[in-house]
Amino acid sequence: MPLDVTTDYRVLADKDTGELLVIRGDPVVGDYQVIGPLKQQGIITDREGDEAKVTAEGRLEVTAETDLPATQQWTQLAAAGSTSALDVSTYQDHTFGIVVLAIDTSVDVRAEGSFDGSNWFNLDDTAADTQYTANGTFMMHKSNFRCPWVRFTFVSEAGGAAVTLDVFYVGGR
Repeated sequence: MPLDVTTDYRVLADKDTGELLVIRGDPVVGDYQVIGPLKQQGIITDREGDEAKVTAEGRLEVTAETDLPATQQWTQLAAAGSTSALDVSTYQDHTFGIVVLAIDTSVDVRAEGSFDGSNWFNLDDTAADTQYTANGTFMMHKSNFRCPWVRFTFVSEAGGAAVTLDVFYVGGR
């Protein structure tokens, strides 16, 4: 479970190893979950990679944004071109929702990532563009991959010039 601001956490020493662990729940009644080890300088990391600072009182300082995904709806694409770049440096799961409307024959698209915000690569594992041949709502997803920037590109259209793409992004940790 990710760290959040509504949960009480405690720091306890493991009775076998002496390692300091951050827990959620009540160890007195045996109803608790180990979140992760206390790292150097008072930082803990849970299993999803979220970090928090442990205060001198043993409380966690967690920001309200810890569990919130990044979301974006870009301006509709009605011709070949790319959306604006989106900073997603804290996310490793990337989902693009695409609504295709008024398609004639087909439209080729791709989700792109960048390490510098200038040089872009296809997020598809085979580096192939994706082709849609019908109107509808579609999804593209890339998991367990960190890159600081993403965008969506309308590559080309065949059979006319009427298609529009509404593109959404959700990033998760």
